[in-house]
Amino acid sequence: MPSLNLRRLLLAVSLVALPTLAMAGPNDSDWVQMFNPKDTSLATNWDFKITTRAMNVDPLGTFKRAIVGSDTVLEVSVANYTNFNGMYGHIGYKIRPFNYFVVRVEHQFYGSQAAGNPGTWAVQNNGIMHHSQSVASMSLNQNFPVSMEAQLLGPGNSGADNNSSMNLCTPGTSYYTAATGGTRNDTHCNSATTKDRAQAFAPNWAWARVEAYSDSLIRYYFKDSLVLSYYRPVQYNGDNQVSNPSVSIVTGTAIKGGYILLQSESHGTRFRRVEVLNLEGCKTPTDANYKSYFVKHDSTACAGSTGIRGASPQDARYATPITLVGNAIKVGGIDRVTLEAYDMRGTRISSHTAQAPFQWAPAVSTHGVYVLKAITPKGTYTKKATLF
Repeated sequence: MPSLNLRRLLLAVSLVALPTLAMAGPNDSDWVQMFNPKDTSLATNWDFKITTRAMNVDPLGTFKRAIVGSDTVLEVSVANYTNFNGMYGHIGYKIRPFNYFVVRVEHQFYGSQAAGNPGTWAVQNNGIMHHSQSVASMSLNQNFPVSMEAQLLGPGNSGADNNSSMNLCTPGTSYYTAATGGTRNDTHCNSATTKDRAQAFAPNWAWARVEAYSDSLIRYYFKDSLVLSYYRPVQYNGDNQVSNPSVSIVTGTAIKGGYILLQSESHGTRFRRVEVLNLEGCKTPTDANYKSYFVKHDSTACAGSTGIRGASPQDARYATPITLVGNAIKVGGIDRVTLEAYDMRGTRISSHTAQAPFQWAPAVSTHGVYVLKAITPKGTYTKKATLF
């Protein structure tokens, strides 16, 4: 987003009763891989939208899965743009929105800015758009989603002061300077206290993360250092950064959560890791689904000692869909799932457990019809499949 009237800001924050989550906190399996390097297509988890284009229409190859050295990355490419011409792009995790969460990305900028770019502010510029409307809800000519943006910058950007990254920008939004009361800040972009962003340009990689507690406190981190905090995100129709909005922007409406998106703003960016930790779940310590890091209780996530919330095959199938890709089984959703493959005599021949979404090719010795059993936190269901 443009760095208009940029000024330094680090709000004084009382620690309140909310945790500061360390990078080494929850187990790796608790983090949902929004970008899963094993997926052969970004379409498994993502929708994308480019200004003036229909959803998921990307003739210039802006968003793609790419191999860079030994890494599989989500790449934002401007290599095929002879004139960027305001064709801002956004790619969003489509599986579900989040209210209480931590999202972290490992990113790098690379290459040069596209011709016909919007200006120097967009050099080595991307962003984590959170508390956002979905990509699917954006209008044809909308340039930015109504959202809060953790602005990612590389060392070549001269538009922000203090050599900062993880600044706050507010397309169609605003925020307050205190947990209660306080003043609403309508400045579009506000600088963090980042001191060094040199690691954000290839061949280096830099970590950044957002901790969000619905419509209360939000914290931004760069390379594991707290660089900016603010409170109570709200809609703000006085911000002119969202052209052709598809949703009604009513100033002062609390934004409790939303979707997570990444950007294309005329400079190439790569993401090696994009993952989210849901902080909302069962807080009953004796429950099988309890996690010590949850900050918001969700009674529907509790499941007693079994970890299975119910016996509804319909709910389980909807939340964790199975599709076949050749001889592989693709599992959607966000839960930890066990797949079991049985031959038609009822003999289990193979099984696999992983955090969805994932793809698995069971080892079968004979071509034929098999029964797949999906065991999910929302229930168990079966599906027949022809494997070879």
